[in-house]
Amino acid sequence: MAGAAGLPRDTAKLALMVSPASRVSGSPGCGMSLAAYADLVMNALGVTVAARHAFPLLHGPLPSERDALLDSHTRLIRAHLVRVADALATLPEAALTALSEPRSARPGEQAASAADIDYALDRIAEWLIYQLPLWPDAARRLAVATARLVEDSAVLYPAARRQRPLGRGFEQLMDERLRRRFVLIPDHIGHLTVLRRVLRQLMEEPDHGVAELESTLGASLTAQDKAWLEAERQVAMLRLARRNKTENGHIRWFLRKDDHDRVVLDRYGVHGHWVICHAGSATAMANLGTAVERVMSARTPPVTNGWRLVTIGGAPGRQDKKPLRVPIGAAYILANAPGPEATSSALRDHVRRLTAMRQSVDTAVIADAFARSSSADDPGDHDLRRSFTLRATEEGLILCEQADDTAVALAAVAHEATDDELIDFLESV
Repeated sequence: MAGAAGLPRDTAKLALMVSPASRVSGSPGCGMSLAAYADLVMNALGVTVAARHAFPLLHGPLPSERDALLDSHTRLIRAHLVRVADALATLPEAALTALSEPRSARPGEQAASAADIDYALDRIAEWLIYQLPLWPDAARRLAVATARLVEDSAVLYPAARRQRPLGRGFEQLMDERLRRRFVLIPDHIGHLTVLRRVLRQLMEEPDHGVAELESTLGASLTAQDKAWLEAERQVAMLRLARRNKTENGHIRWFLRKDDHDRVVLDRYGVHGHWVICHAGSATAMANLGTAVERVMSARTPPVTNGWRLVTIGGAPGRQDKKPLRVPIGAAYILANAPGPEATSSALRDHVRRLTAMRQSVDTAVIADAFARSSSADDPGDHDLRRSFTLRATEEGLILCEQADDTAVALAAVAHEATDDELIDFLESV
């Protein structure tokens, strides 16, 4: 303790815990070092993709207060290490002994992907609570401190310093989310499994996401459960806005306020290529197609990569049109058309209730859809002297003008799934 003379008590205790001389767990009066703790977690759970940058930080030296004042990355590393060390220091000697006992972690649900960070955080919390059954509150406190280090480690390792911003802010919200989340472990861990499936819906449509989760669980959620879900929803939107709002260099995801003045997630454009058959305006067709894509893609994704057809079933239409030769991978048939003033939420609810999906589509369905969408209440409003056809092949789209029995090609564009040239072409014509 002589080397820590003159330092405040907490700083002296931390300096002793992380000093090279104290990196052996079980030493009298030393508690457990951060390096020894990291080794325990790695030996029990392995090194996941999501947590791989946290363990070198736990093994590394504690940055000094002076260095922390000069650099924001160093300051954040020090804050996380101090927090984990403090959580370890509050454990009694019996708890440290229990933590060090080599017990295999209980098998958990398979991660959705190797980089599923919430799965990695849940496994750490579950293991700590499993190792420390007599000290659940202390185990969860240590789990929150460790999980927050893992969450931020992706921007703290040396190679990330010049590649990714720190993305600071909302730290209290992120702490609250983990505290509420880990309370569910282990008695209500099934809630976390269901949450992974409905999280996107929860971000885009909070009310429907909560209803879907209650329906899956077969029980109503308590006020505490709903507070936890709101924290999960806000952190998930924050993560996406910080890290994953772009696709191929284009901003696709954004946040907006819904009809109830809540912040929700929304998207520019859709995935894949869509044909919308509707007698309404271009805006009405775009809104309808977007609602179908959001709802149906999450519910039953198509098994092929062909075009997606959206049409209204049961409406009268002319049957004298030849089918457009488009490779349709799936057709979404609505029982009836939504109202012209329907909001985004109302459109999605309409689609959710009244839409059927067909994976295999014959030319009769396509012909009927295009004939119906081309009909109008008053044919006199249109110029019947000119007729245009949009032809699709595997190579691309061709815009033709029909003149008697001949077709004159006016414009063409190749079909490349990796760029927006096709969209620009459709907007121009």
